[in-house]
Amino acid sequence: MFWEGDTVVLKNPVVPVLVGSEGTVFRVFGFAKPPAYDVDFFDETHKSLGAFRVFGDENLSLKMSIREQQGLK
Repeated sequence: MFWEGDTVVLKNPVVPVLVGSEGTVFRVFGFAKPPAYDVDFFDETHKSLGAFRVFGDENLSLKMSIREQQGLK
């Protein structure tokens, strides 16, 4: 499960976002099965590609945890 503020990488395509695109989770729907995340994806120049809902943990990988940055576990 991911947290709001986590930086993630897309593992499976979400049209029009390409696999490998990075994004920031800004909303978590953890009560859903599978969980869903609203993610603001951006390109290599940090220009926003838009916000998209991604279903399931298997479609994202964690790049940077907001909880680790804040010293939480």
